[in-house]
Amino acid sequence: MTGQYYPANATEGAQFERSWCAHCIHEKGENWEDEFGNDVEGSCNILSRASVCPVDEWVYRDGQPACLAFKEDSANPARCLATKKMF
Repeated sequence: MTGQYYPANATEGAQFERSWCAHCIHEKGENWEDEFGNDVEGSCNILSRASVCPVDEWVYRDGQPACLAFKEDSANPARCLATKKMF
């Protein structure tokens, strides 16, 4: 499967956010403004846009959903799924 990814429902979207967004430096990025000019701290504009329509950054890679803009947050790294949790 290739092409653009868009969650089929809220549950699938929440799983994507837990897998990708929760471990991405962009989620805790610089401030930005909402449509009313209010400062919004630490939010990813990709995630905000994806809540209303498909975004170019979310794609299928090797048959799995992925974000092309993902950069791992070193303070909150993603755990390797092939490794058992130590604690």
